[in-house]
Amino acid sequence: MPFVLIQQTVNANTTAYPMVGQQYEFMHEPCSIEVAVVAAATGIVQTVYSGPDLLMQEGPTTIKAANTLPVFPDDYHLEDDAAAGDRLSIVLRNTTGANIVTYTAVRITPHE
Repeated sequence: MPFVLIQQTVNANTTAYPMVGQQYEFMHEPCSIEVAVVAAATGIVQTVYSGPDLLMQEGPTTIKAANTLPVFPDDYHLEDDAAAGDRLSIVLRNTTGANIVTYTAVRITPHE
């Protein structure tokens, strides 16, 4: 089962795209995905697409202490079935005036 974990600092009043350029930005085969995004402070909103499916639009992220990774299953609030070639698009927008560290985790389970 592939697993993607990305630590990224989202600068003040900017937008980040953690899955762009990653090995699993596009799904290789039909699969189930589970997504967790956590931030070290309040103010990060997330928009998540799995192919044509909008899973969350401008929703808040889970807040964790600094340098704390997402915990399964507690922090994995989004899941979907994806087709081969579907793009996993995650957009993180910082609505504050401070830089915020985020962790994006994706669990990918191929369908048999």
